[in-house]
Amino acid sequence: MVALMNEGPKMTQLVAFFNMNTEEPNGPNINLTYAEFPTKYAWLHTKKWKLRTRPSPSIKSETVGKLPMLQPTHGDVFYLKMLLTQEHCKGKQSEEELRTVDGETYNTCKDACNALEILDDDEEWDRCLSEMEETVGTRRF
Repeated sequence: MVALMNEGPKMTQLVAFFNMNTEEPNGPNINLTYAEFPTKYAWLHTKKWKLRTRPSPSIKSETVGKLPMLQPTHGDVFYLKMLLTQEHCKGKQSEEELRTVDGETYNTCKDACNALEILDDDEEWDRCLSEMEETVGTRRF
């Protein structure tokens, strides 16, 4: 059990995104949101992102990484997903930095979304409904 605790955080695609932004602060990654990352970077079995050398025709510019379909009832993880698709996400080096808006670090992703005024109009909700329709199909929706 102690060995598991000493290993540090699990290396996920999101942690690797933050690490890439820390390690390469002047790279092409700085101009990408987390959701846009798979269009320019490939996720390797070594649990690292690598810049794609040749764009694959199967990867469309509207590709969204492996962000799960969520709804507001999922709590703060729903708002984390919202932040990861926003311009505000570009170049962020940690989840705390992602929750920081105009120098103030918010306790929750929802509070950061409110500070960024993401929740003030219906654009984000329309995107959420469109994603749900694409995922489950028009009939089930």
